[in-house]
Amino acid sequence: AVRRRGHRGTIRAALAAPGGGFGAPVDIARTRTSFAGVVSAVSPRGDALVAWAVTRPVRGGERVDARTRVVAALRPAGGTFGRPQFLTAWRRASFAPTAKVTVGMDASGTATVAWAQSIPDRGNIPSLSRVAVATAPPGGPFGPAQVLADRVQDVERAALSVAPDGRALFAHDGQGTVQIYERGP
Repeated sequence: AVRRRGHRGTIRAALAAPGGGFGAPVDIARTRTSFAGVVSAVSPRGDALVAWAVTRPVRGGERVDARTRVVAALRPAGGTFGRPQFLTAWRRASFAPTAKVTVGMDASGTATVAWAQSIPDRGNIPSLSRVAVATAPPGGPFGPAQVLADRVQDVERAALSVAPDGRALFAHDGQGTVQIYERGP
């Protein structure tokens, strides 16, 4: 569940035992900035992953700029959600910046987050994004992000599928084409 108060937001999770009802929601994260694109995944053994993008406006100048960041929180099977982890630095972007975030988990509990995050325009080339992925082993933190594409124009959608054996397929559009990245098990 997501609850917003102005530009303050809380991401909450309500857990249910197999065959039971949902318990009281618990806070996963609170933010003083706007957030969007909350996505989640669960492994067959019960590990959970929630990821989202946060945006904060940047004041000054004549342009409407903002900074975005990708954030994720993990929960081991039978445990509680840990502190949110920042997967990216704040990145400045022009005009309606956002990040398209997608997630998946394999049977071992390995978590994968992939995203396309807005970056500043380059001369006459607007609507640019950096495409990247980060992975966390079961019970561990996310490693450094791997940049898959440094500059892609007009990314509208991103999708990730992760198989139980860890094989992953990540796709995003942009520049009039669809790019697909495959990771073996």
